[in-house]
Amino acid sequence: MPPPLESARPTLLNDLSSLSLGRKVRVAGRLSSYDPKTCTFILLDKTSSILVDASLCVNPFASHWVRIDRGILEVIGRIEAQEDSDSEPEDAPTESNSNSSRVLKAILVLPRPDLQLDLWESSLTAMPNEVIDTEHI
Repeated sequence: MPPPLESARPTLLNDLSSLSLGRKVRVAGRLSSYDPKTCTFILLDKTSSILVDASLCVNPFASHWVRIDRGILEVIGRIEAQEDSDSEPEDAPTESNSNSSRVLKAILVLPRPDLQLDLWESSLTAMPNEVIDTEHI
């Protein structure tokens, strides 16, 4: 019997720095500073940001979300240590609370134009950690 699948933990961008490397997470935010050469972009919310490596997700013919500046995205991926600071887009904002030592290696990027980021943040803040922190589906 195959092992159970690891679920992606719904997480606020602000909480990514406290999670261990290799952890699968689900985050939401606004697309900013997409770099087509490296397939990276900055994902922003009100207080935090993270560099996202979308090289596994970008298809030049089907990834219409890369052309929607400031569009709302949901990203599922794994937290990794950032190896090269030169991979950040040149016009990346310098956020006061960025996860600059980490990169989110995206497995799936979905446009979510109807997602209300305020509601996403308040629901995750109100949810008990035991519910969020399940290891398996």
